[in-house]
Amino acid sequence: MLESNRLLYPRISEIKPSSDQTGNIGANQGQSPAQDILDEFNRYVMNDIPIRLIYLPTMELVGRNFVKNHFQDHIKEITEDLIAEAQARFVPPLAREKVIPTLVRRKVEYAIFSHRWLDTGEPSYQDMMEKKLSDPSNARHSLFDIKSRPKCGRHASFISRSASENKARSPGYEKLQKCCEEARRLDLQFLWSDTCCIDKNSSAELDESIRSMFRWYQNSSICIAYLGGSTVIEDLRLEEWFMRGWTLQELLAPRKIKFFNKNWQPLTDQDDDKEEDTPLMTVLQEVTGIPESELIDFEPVPRYIDKRMTWAAQRRTTRAEDVAYSLMGMFDVSLQIAYGEGGERAFGRLIEAIMQAGGDSSVLNWAGKPAKHHASFALPASPASFVGHPDIVTIGRLDMMLTSRGLRIALVILSLEMAKPEFDGRPIINPKFHCPNLGIGEVKIDSRGYEFKPLFRQYALGIFHYIPAEESVNPGLPKQVAAYLLERNEVEPEDTPLLGLLRQYRSFEDGWRRVPTGFIYVELPGVPDFASLWYVDRSCLETVYL
Repeated sequence: MLESNRLLYPRISEIKPSSDQTGNIGANQGQSPAQDILDEFNRYVMNDIPIRLIYLPTMELVGRNFVKNHFQDHIKEITEDLIAEAQARFVPPLAREKVIPTLVRRKVEYAIFSHRWLDTGEPSYQDMMEKKLSDPSNARHSLFDIKSRPKCGRHASFISRSASENKARSPGYEKLQKCCEEARRLDLQFLWSDTCCIDKNSSAELDESIRSMFRWYQNSSICIAYLGGSTVIEDLRLEEWFMRGWTLQELLAPRKIKFFNKNWQPLTDQDDDKEEDTPLMTVLQEVTGIPESELIDFEPVPRYIDKRMTWAAQRRTTRAEDVAYSLMGMFDVSLQIAYGEGGERAFGRLIEAIMQAGGDSSVLNWAGKPAKHHASFALPASPASFVGHPDIVTIGRLDMMLTSRGLRIALVILSLEMAKPEFDGRPIINPKFHCPNLGIGEVKIDSRGYEFKPLFRQYALGIFHYIPAEESVNPGLPKQVAAYLLERNEVEPEDTPLLGLLRQYRSFEDGWRRVPTGFIYVELPGVPDFASLWYVDRSCLETVYL
């Protein structure tokens, strides 16, 4: 959608029936919706909402079939007039298949809970299924006083008040109860909480839940966020909620979010805390390092990897693998969940999935020591590897693939000359490099303590920030380029090549290797401005395995 259209017209999700259509909706409620509406409704409920939700009127866990039956009549409110109005709000008018999914999503409403887990006492799926919860304080809408009874399409979850009146209510139970109360105030009848709505004993269900969680937050009507360490907005600077890994997607994904402090008082007077130019938004930008535009309207795509990784660099997770698993929704990729594989291996699989999905060169814009990986020394170890990255503008998609020989990628190779001091048997620290190509001259490199051997090494800049060459055009370099420092063993040419060899043989061990330096950002003196490109000969392009 064009940016001008976004300014002139509201989002589809904001479309509501006008007053003169209300009567039409009532008149059409007895009619069956068109088949494409029903098909989209069935697809959405069975795929894009949580596996099970808490049904707030009875406080029972219910599955997707129950939710589908509940909202069946609501779908009848999607009339042809409403579809036509939604289409006409855009120029040119949106196609019908673009409008219907959003209108369906608006009808299937549920709240979703975001919070910091307590060390103990959080209500679990097993607690609910084993009917262990109780609360004698509320006779009607209590979290724990509904008598257990089997119902079609539901899982009974709680025992009667009389069976456990003396059981102490834990902070985790109280927290969930308060969240349910807030959801009811919003006239919502369904709520999802990660503590008790996932059967974590089922590996298949856990896998699906983690892969789908970003989408579940994104499709919710509102995210209720509980900040257990804050009273006022200024407290957010030390709030633990902003230091955890999973809450990053819980902040970005929802269309609407409402923050509550530790006393369950609203942090602001707004209905939706994702509003522009508010004191809360100012603090959120400072605390998270995320621009306001991204906080309000985040798009999950496999791009801007360097920038988005820095948002997660200081966040922590209990399980090492969750660093990667909690980020895949932000980049719109999917990973198989494999707890026990280790944090670096999981993060490497995330990077590989992003490379395959987008080819955005910003995924290469990291520095320092690589992850411990069996195939490549060119994969970052964690989001912290991207901290301090130079700003580069994505100007082309690169062909990247992780192979058994390493990360295969085509780089623009520019030879470097290292000023070699008199050899005294010791390695060289922080040597000076010169690049005579393109008039660059001296290249300043932070070697971060890497020990260079003064003999038998070749060095080069491996530029990954360029416009890939088309069939009739050479690769183009912008005024400022980002690159790796590469090294390889020198191979002396043979005076008499072996019979049958067409070129000098170079073993895999003698190929280019990435040196673990700091960020390298070079300005090309021959490029007049940032809108221009320097086209280099195709011979500078070399496919390497790093």
